[in-house]
Amino acid sequence: MFQPIYSPLEKLGRILGEAYDIQVVHVGDECKTDGRTIYLPAVPEDAPKEFIETLEGKLDHEVGHVLDTDWHVIMRSYDHDLLKQWTNVCEDARIEKYMTNLWPGCRANLEFLQRFLFDRDLEGWGDIDRDNQLFKVAILYCKGYRDWIPEIPNGSELLEHWEDILPALEKAAEQPDSLHCLALAVWIMDTLHPGWRPKGMEPLKSLAPTEAELKALMEALLEMEGKGTEGEEGEEFEEHGSSGEILRTRMEEYEEEKHGEAEEGPRQSRKRGMLKKLGKALEGCAESGEALSKIAGEMYHHTRGKKGEDSYTPYTTEGDKIVHVEDGDMAWFQSIRGEVAEVSSVMTRRLRMDLTVRGYARTEYEKTWGKLDTRRLSRFLVTGNARCFKQVKKGEKLDVIASLLVDLSGSMRMGKIQEARKAAVLFGEFCDQLGIPFEVLGFTTGPFQQAAHKRWNEADAATRDRFTRWDDLVIYLFKEFHESWKRVGHRIQNMQAMYHNLDAESVQVAAQRLLHTSKPNQRKVLFVFSDGMPEQSIGRYSENQKAHLKKTMDKLEASEIEAIGIGIQTDAPKHYYPKWVSISDPSKLAGTQMEKLRELFQDKKKDRFRM
Repeated sequence: MFQPIYSPLEKLGRILGEAYDIQVVHVGDECKTDGRTIYLPAVPEDAPKEFIETLEGKLDHEVGHVLDTDWHVIMRSYDHDLLKQWTNVCEDARIEKYMTNLWPGCRANLEFLQRFLFDRDLEGWGDIDRDNQLFKVAILYCKGYRDWIPEIPNGSELLEHWEDILPALEKAAEQPDSLHCLALAVWIMDTLHPGWRPKGMEPLKSLAPTEAELKALMEALLEMEGKGTEGEEGEEFEEHGSSGEILRTRMEEYEEEKHGEAEEGPRQSRKRGMLKKLGKALEGCAESGEALSKIAGEMYHHTRGKKGEDSYTPYTTEGDKIVHVEDGDMAWFQSIRGEVAEVSSVMTRRLRMDLTVRGYARTEYEKTWGKLDTRRLSRFLVTGNARCFKQVKKGEKLDVIASLLVDLSGSMRMGKIQEARKAAVLFGEFCDQLGIPFEVLGFTTGPFQQAAHKRWNEADAATRDRFTRWDDLVIYLFKEFHESWKRVGHRIQNMQAMYHNLDAESVQVAAQRLLHTSKPNQRKVLFVFSDGMPEQSIGRYSENQKAHLKKTMDKLEASEIEAIGIGIQTDAPKHYYPKWVSISDPSKLAGTQMEKLRELFQDKKKDRFRM
């Protein structure tokens, strides 16, 4: 049965990166966006399904902000805390509606996230202060989850407090853009707290500095004012049109009416006192941006459990990157091709002959079913032997996709990396001559090891215990599946030994690229060159690294990827790879790899052999 190598978070992150230039990274317990990068909590290797689904909803939510939120507009509300909160609530409802329209499948993820938060609140509802209870009810109403409110013990009573702004909350998700959400938040503030800003149009210019934005803001305010009354204002607005001069006049009339000397009623007095207390309480509300990050962090701590040697959780993926390798020297490439030409041509010729023979259709006789074999019919009539049928077997075709992943850790220096280059060229020549799609990758860690040590030194004991990967993962692309080998093979010259090696995650990247490119039922083969155990700059997590690689091999097997580990002067691959080779002489690397390739394609059943 197929099992994904990556969670849906990584898959969606890759799609977003390719389609919208959005980067999805995992950092500690963070849950936020800066407009181009979405930060999610680090996902444990053994994270429960509930945790992943919750983060999927949060990812969909943040993608909506990245794609359709005008942050320049939203940030204008940040000078007033309460206006900022209402603007965020309206904008959150709008972008979730936007994401549902863009990708209908997001609705389930977003609802799961909201339900998780709601159920979590219900468990301790009595411990939540009344002001926060009121605000949570408003958010549910705003996002369209109104049928959940009766589940709250005092839900109906809480909803009555927002009676005057319910029409606005109903319209939040339908707003066309961020500016209209800001206008809706201003209207809510004017309704609930008339004295929150000075009279007149001048204060609005800080929220809408351009003439066009000011006009749009006033139009939205007047529209809401018309829908928030008995209809008289809306009708008058339709009669007068929307010219700038009439809008300014109408806005001044609106201000005088809202901020007049009329005596305040008991409901308004109660709301005024409530909002004074609510202003401070909003900072800790679960649905505000900062607090939702804390909720995600708490979910992480709750589901993570105690660290064991088989757990694996990167502290951050922010520094992880895939690097396209620069061009090398074509003369060097041609020289190496000449050196391996004899070996590659002999191997490919033998394999091509074998595949040609196996490609012919053949007939198998003495079967118990199939097409009747008239020559054996008489035997059936005399002896009753039912083996009188024949079957025509179609010829086999070479339908394979392959990947080569090379360890670029510092211990690969000198002769090892030189032989790895030669073996990579031989691998490319072999696959290219047989028409096998392939790519060549290298893996190591980031060049700034002090960054990893700084993260670790600044972390407290609990954080050090939770997270087991502190270095940055770097993958080098020497040749991609769609690229021509003869045009880019010279990049292999730039294959260099560098820093440390995060084997499991590197194998996951290579495997996911195989799965992403392969066709259904296509055979998938992954070669890994390695000269030792997985290792990062902070050595105390070596057992976690090893356990993670073993788990990754199980996932590869479930995904029908054949992984072959080739150990260079080490037998480390035998502890992890179902098929492995150990060579003591780096100069035999290329020949060993070719023999293993031929073995694979000829379907021999040996699991390993040493040289």
